[in-house]
Amino acid sequence: MTRRGGILLEVLVALTLFVGAALAILRATGQARRSVEQAGVLQRAVDLATSRMAELEAGLISDADLREGFTESRPEFGEFMPSEDLERLRIEVRTSRSPYDGLTLVELDVLDSEAFAVDGGARVLFTLKQLVRLRDRPVEEYELDEMLDDMPVEFEAPAFGGRR
Repeated sequence: MTRRGGILLEVLVALTLFVGAALAILRATGQARRSVEQAGVLQRAVDLATSRMAELEAGLISDADLREGFTESRPEFGEFMPSEDLERLRIEVRTSRSPYDGLTLVELDVLDSEAFAVDGGARVLFTLKQLVRLRDRPVEEYELDEMLDDMPVEFEAPAFGGRR
């Protein structure tokens, strides 16, 4: 009879160890999944900030567009980000004078509306600071520049390190 009690005790101990190990593995898997999701959101925030900064530099959008909460991409570029991410992420822009003639310091903050900061507002995921020459006119007006009339339509740049 005592042998049967010992076997039962061994089975209970083994079962307890198995359940404990399974819970530890499930917890680690859940944490890894959340980390991957957070990394994906951060990467989309970086992509959004860099693409908006490039559009601003090229004159395709203005800083006023960004101040109004501009989230749409230009139609010719296609949609680079799923719409649920655009609803989750938003941009705030700050501009300040720089000591360099004609350049403005532009700071783009990408905020996550689903994550909250200590002060209760949306949490800043990524900040991009860059010196930019802001354009006064839309880019379409630059295409009508008379100086460009004599330039060839197809211009091939020399290869890096090649002869000029």
